[in-house]
Amino acid sequence: SVFGSMTAGNAEALLSSPGTDDVKAVPRNLWTLALYLTIMALGICYAMLGPTLLDLTERLQCSATMASLLFSARAAGYLLGSTLGGPMVDRSSNPAMLLLWGTVGSALGALCVPFLHSLSLAYLSQSLQGISMGLLDTGGNVLMLTVWRGSKHVNGAVHGFHFLFGLGAFIAPLCVSLVLRCGGDDAVQAWWVPVATYVPACLCLFL
Repeated sequence: SVFGSMTAGNAEALLSSPGTDDVKAVPRNLWTLALYLTIMALGICYAMLGPTLLDLTERLQCSATMASLLFSARAAGYLLGSTLGGPMVDRSSNPAMLLLWGTVGSALGALCVPFLHSLSLAYLSQSLQGISMGLLDTGGNVLMLTVWRGSKHVNGAVHGFHFLFGLGAFIAPLCVSLVLRCGGDDAVQAWWVPVATYVPACLCLFL
């Protein structure tokens, strides 16, 4: 299990042996898969709010001006999560647990969107999701560098991490378009896509 493998002692062992490519303390492939799935889902969430904002405005029965503040609510949470993410990972005895909580928090934030009918709850949901996303973004970068430290593939692993964030952001509007073309009359249902992407990421952490 990833939870059992990434203890404080194992993390220290990983950092203390920068010349080895085969570090058994941390299952690199499993960590990388979990981080890649998580950051792609994060990219989808990040870009999903814009294309679904008009439908959210109708659902929340508010003006476009008030609905647009959802971006500010999420950005404020993202700033907080990004600020706290790095230090939390550095000080944690089990970074996998932080990654799991961030993944679950972001997934729940996305899951709530199709069921929201209150503007106040929407602000709260997006703020909490922003905190989780910020934690995943900053903490994910730290963990990726830690897991691949000492490997000649570290640059490729980190580049792949950022590429998948961009890929997620790229496909988000396409997912909304696909939902509408397949007979859906509510673009908000496209929020199920990032939820479905977060599920295997969570499962990887338990393998």
